[in-house]
Amino acid sequence: SKKDSTAEEKEEFHTKKISFTEKIEADYVKVIMAYFKQVEESVLGTVKTYKKKAVSYNLDDDEEAEIMAEISIPFIEETIVKESALAFALVGIPDQRLDDQDKLVRRFISSRMLKLGKSTSKTTRNDVQGSIDRWNEEKGDIPLLKQMLSEYFLDPSRAELIARTEVSRASGFAQETVYEEVGAVAKQ
Repeated sequence: SKKDSTAEEKEEFHTKKISFTEKIEADYVKVIMAYFKQVEESVLGTVKTYKKKAVSYNLDDDEEAEIMAEISIPFIEETIVKESALAFALVGIPDQRLDDQDKLVRRFISSRMLKLGKSTSKTTRNDVQGSIDRWNEEKGDIPLLKQMLSEYFLDPSRAELIARTEVSRASGFAQETVYEEVGAVAKQ
């Protein structure tokens, strides 16, 4: 059957979506920031200096990727379940939602979390090295290096970008999956 949504239904859908995604994103940012604080402490604890020049630091890319994925999964699952319930309701099937244990959902989450973990780890490594390189160029002292790294890790903009991007991707996945499941031929 064809279901055209009224302007009121569309507005209600978007209002609910914004309401729950903003809450999920805010909670997700808090968890990411707490994790970044742990990474900051780890990096600061392992930065080695030699005659005021930083020569190395240890950061396990695989471990960071795994942890980032692990802390992200609950937020992605929640987004998919809530977004799918909204999408089902919009097409006239109330009280229906995607199961977060469904094979398709698990595949999406596994794939996204692997990409997120690798990307986050690579960005952290590159940004930390960039901070160390700038510090070396400025011939700074250890307190300056610690300040530079702290400013990087405590800046919430990166966590906010990650949260918004991942919640948005999960929302899009849930909507597309629901629309495919119900046989939708178009969307607005």
